[in-house]
Amino acid sequence: MYHFPGEYVTDFCIVQRAGIYHLFHIRGERWTWPVGYRELDLGHATSTDLHTWTPHAPVLPAGPAGAWDECGNWAPDIIEVDGVYYCYYTGSDVHNNQAIGLATSTDLFHWQKYTANPVVKAGPWSDTAVGRDVACRDAMVYADVERKRYLLYYTATMADRRACLGLAQSRNLIDWEDLGPTYIEEDRSYNRLESAYLVPHDGQYYLFYSAKGGPKSKGFSPKAFDHFDIVYQVADEPTGGWRKPIDHTMLEAWTCASEHPT
Repeated sequence: MYHFPGEYVTDFCIVQRAGIYHLFHIRGERWTWPVGYRELDLGHATSTDLHTWTPHAPVLPAGPAGAWDECGNWAPDIIEVDGVYYCYYTGSDVHNNQAIGLATSTDLFHWQKYTANPVVKAGPWSDTAVGRDVACRDAMVYADVERKRYLLYYTATMADRRACLGLAQSRNLIDWEDLGPTYIEEDRSYNRLESAYLVPHDGQYYLFYSAKGGPKSKGFSPKAFDHFDIVYQVADEPTGGWRKPIDHTMLEAWTCASEHPT
């Protein structure tokens, strides 16, 4: 659909405004020493037909030296409320400690980072105490209109290293309360869940995410997982009680994330 020469495009979201589609995505370079890739900032492109895209200047560059997001910003998710666009994105420091920040815009071209970023950090139940490689990324915000709140789902890791999906709630999209893990993966043969995305349907809630870990899972050989699986679970509430249907696994043998199944 879209590719920019010399870079890779991952973890995206699409927003429609005034008949124009805006694509925001991780903009990265491959084969940069020592890790083989480097996330830069958020790329931006527009289209009127979802087929032909016009690239624009990147947005949300990494923070200055010593900042919580000095090593790059990635994995955007955007929600619009009363004409203001709220972008939640992942940032990381030099120790790969991840957190989720907020930036706002009224035109989708000019963005202002929230001065008190980050707005979401993994709670004490997570691997925060380790002090490095703390997982808190891939935000997805859901407007829970019935309960007059917003829910933010994200990738995390338990203190005992089990993979999980964290959850936070807010009334104003700025101040977030930690609700702990909404789902914990008991299968320790892999250690990563990625890119949660919630969809309400027929009175139930469907939570899509990427599982198994992919080729960069910490603690495993690079060849242990050559792909993510795209899977889902169902619950009667958006905050938990998840159950795996018989067809829990939707896609296999794909190296991809599960953003925007809608």
